Amino acid sequence: MRVSLIDNPLKIINSILWGNLTQTSLQNATDIYGINSYTAVALPYGENNMVGDPLIISTDDYGLVGNSPALDKADKNYALPKDFYSNERPLYSGYDIGAVEHKEENKQAFIMNKGFYDTVQHGLNNAVAGETVFVIVDVVIPQNLQWPNKQNITLQGLNKNIVLDAGANNLALITNINNVDVNLRNLRISGFNNVIVQENSTSDKNNILFDGLVLQNNKAQTGKTSGTLVYSEKPVNMTVTDSVINGNGGSGNLFYASTSLGRSSLHISDTLISGNSSSGSGSLAGSIDVFLARVTVNGNSAQTGGIFSGSNVSINNSTFLNNNSTSSGGGV
Repeated sequence: MRVSLIDNPLKIINSILWGNLTQTSLQNATDIYGINSYTAVALPYGENNMVGDPLIISTDDYGLVGNSPALDKADKNYALPKDFYSNERPLYSGYDIGAVEHKEENKQAFIMNKGFYDTVQHGLNNAVAGETVFVIVDVVIPQNLQWPNKQNITLQGLNKNIVLDAGANNLALITNINNVDVNLRNLRISGFNNVIVQENSTSDKNNILFDGLVLQNNKAQTGKTSGTLVYSEKPVNMTVTDSVINGNGGSGNLFYASTSLGRSSLHISDTLISGNSSSGSGSLAGSIDVFLARVTVNGNSAQTGGIFSGSNVSINNSTFLNNNSTSSGGGV
């Protein structure tokens, strides 16, 4: 690579110069200025530049191997939103130097500054309190995910298009036998018989968060006819925000919590709830204190109670449209 510059500087940013016959040919040492770049010879000026082998996979691939020193070292202020192959950047914890973002193969999960894991369950098992387990590829879940007995763990999609699917498996997505919080973010969840099942008996409330989810085409399993999205045998505080709840069904509510040990709450905001059905009462919730803000509830149905049954309900800045009940009740 030979560049001839006459009174004009060359800036090399987040880039790799490697394997060229002549790396640089300078008429003036001030001609080249680098920012967060990896080169075979040192650049005369700049900041955060590195010298050495960046460990490129091959001249046909241009990507970086898994232990490349150029991973996560690009300056985010200059990083482009997509790489050479149109992959979103960054894929993981930071932007990579060079034309191609590194993509880990045959792994399902990732914990920032910790590593990659073969399965989502393996990632959850290795998480400690406060950590986020990122799901990095679409996954067909082969068996119920066992939620770890650690507080403040989050399961999050690398982006909002990451899919968790039950496939042909007749299972719930998550079972939580502990009194710990469950946080789900940026995931598309479909085809499960109950999304979260809590079968422990205690009056202590835990929290469940659905943030940025698409919950679609899930149903309630045999024996747990209510609680398509959350089935809890203990009181629980549930929060749903910035989500889509569509096409889910069963013979009971989407959100169910037993009242024998105390009453539960459900806060939903900035969410679309559409096309869900119940052959029983209250397609959304029953015997739960419900608070809605900026929610659209459209085209849902139940045999009795419409959207709610036996619930204390607060509705703020929301729209109810085309909901129905085959017996008593209607939109509410």
